[in-house]
Amino acid sequence: MGLGKIFRYYEPSISQYLRNNRIWMMALSLVYFLLIYVFDLHISYYGSKYIIDSIVLTLIGLLLIYYVSCFLIPNSHFLLFVGRNTLFYFAFHGKVYSLLETILHHIIPIEAITSNQGLQFIVAFLIVILDAAILIIPAIIVNKYLPFLLGKRFKLWKT
Repeated sequence: MGLGKIFRYYEPSISQYLRNNRIWMMALSLVYFLLIYVFDLHISYYGSKYIIDSIVLTLIGLLLIYYVSCFLIPNSHFLLFVGRNTLFYFAFHGKVYSLLETILHHIIPIEAITSNQGLQFIVAFLIVILDAAILIIPAIIVNKYLPFLLGKRFKLWKT
């Protein structure tokens, strides 16, 4: 949340810098994939004995996601919807993700996925997209019929 507040303050300058540096972003993408595939770093705090590599990997990943969503596929209705419903997705994506993982492990043996890192990336990406797509319907229902659960259209005092 602190990083989000800092980012919101510096967003215009970050956005301007990223927009003018496509080569820098391609180099950053290469560094990101090298850190993951060559040096086998993980985006988890228990995946390494040093916390700094996880933080650096997370920050690079966030910059890349921001670049892709703002400059490569801007105004995507899907991404805009997920962005407007971030709290809902934050609350429920873990449950749907674990359900999809469980279903997948009954269909495909876990050894087949974990033995191939490229397949592992593709499967994880597809599960995340499917997870976000499945949550569209519940998010619409909550927004329409139960908006107070998300803090929308709720006032403690009438003014």
